[in-house]
This record gives sequence, C-alpha cells and structure tokens, in this order.
Amino acid sequence: MKRTLTDYQLILFDMDGTLYFQRPLQFHMGMKMAASCLSRQGLKEIMIILKFRKLREHWQKSAQIHDNIDIDHAQYSELAASCNVSAEAIERIVQKWIYEKPLDILRKYRDDKLLALIESLTNQKKQVVIYSDYPAQDKRNALQLPPLPCFYGGQPEIGCMKPDPKGILTIMSHYNIQNPSDVLMIGDRESKDGRAASAAGTDYLILKRYKLLRSRQYKELFAK
Repeated sequence: MKRTLTDYQLILFDMDGTLYFQRPLQFHMGMKMAASCLSRQGLKEIMIILKFRKLREHWQKSAQIHDNIDIDHAQYSELAASCNVSAEAIERIVQKWIYEKPLDILRKYRDDKLLALIESLTNQKKQVVIYSDYPAQDKRNALQLPPLPCFYGGQPEIGCMKPDPKGILTIMSHYNIQNPSDVLMIGDRESKDGRAASAAGTDYLILKRYKLLRSRQYKELFAK
C-alpha cells in the first residue's frame, strides 16, 4: 500500500482469512467434522471436503462460459469423477460443510477492528467491495457487515480464481475505474491476493493471518 486509504477510489477486501480469522474457525469446524467421522457417511464427507479444498486451492482453469458451465460446477464435476459420486452429491456436501455450517459460528471469529475500518470508509462514501474466491454474501450477513457489494470467482463474468487478475479487472470495469492506482486490494495471502493485485497493476495490503501479529499492523493502517 503506497498511499493512505482515503486516497483510493475503490477498496477490495478478501473475505476468508481477512474479514475473519480463518485458522480458529477451521479448528472449530474441524472439531465438528471429527464428530461426524463416527459414521461411515460422515467420514466419506470429510474426505470429499479435503479433496475439494485441495482442488479449489490449485485450480487454474477458467470457467467454460461458452458452454454455460460455471466454475463451481466444473469443480464439482471434476471431483465427482475421482470420488465415484455424482456432482450433485459433491455440491450438497460442499454446501453443508463449507457454505452453511460455518455461518452459525462465523461472527465469533470476525476481525472487529477491520470491520470498524470498513464502517468508517463507507461513512466517508468510499466504494468498498468484497472480492473472494468463495461466495461471500451469506458470510457478509453472518458477520453483520454493512450491505457491501460482493463478487466472487465463480460468477460467470469472472470465471477464475486468484491469482488470476481478471476478477479485479472486471470489478474495476464494473465501477468504471480506468487507473489501477486508484484501487487497493486488502487480503491475507501474498500468493493469491497479492499476486492478483500485482498482475492487475493495483496496490495491495497483506494482513497477517493471526490476531496478535495483525494488531501490530493496525497502528500504521489506522493512522492512514
């Protein structure tokens, strides 16, 4: 980040690991998932979730928009072939463990200082947007964020995962911002958020992934 926050026209926030602390949430969910391993079905679901996370983490393909296949269903289909289950079954399991069950406990792990900063920026009429590789609207509501616009990699108009810069460029175009220097990306991963921002030509800020380490960054961030 080369300028003060208020100098930017558009500020993009990653969701997972940025607006909330992902590691303690993952530990909490891990305990829930471990309890489900007592049944054969539960164990199978956990194995599928682990494979899905790995597949999504290393996904490099663009969505096949011309065939009306979005990125999420492309991943469900690829995983289904290797797990010998239907893509519909994969989708149900992913919806259950990744998109639904964490919502009840998500607020417990939110970064209150960062959310206060977002509220301050929105009060100053700054354009603040959430841009994530995962659907963000339900998480935004669970975190009790303002009604910020949400974009994510699975949308047909984006159809890619970070660090591909297409998502940032698409959002810039949506808000009619021509100059990348007017945009700031705030995330928690250099390998994803940082590389995507660099490729798009925008500034970026990578926050520490642990609460104690991140608190040291905020003295400089809030000063700006």
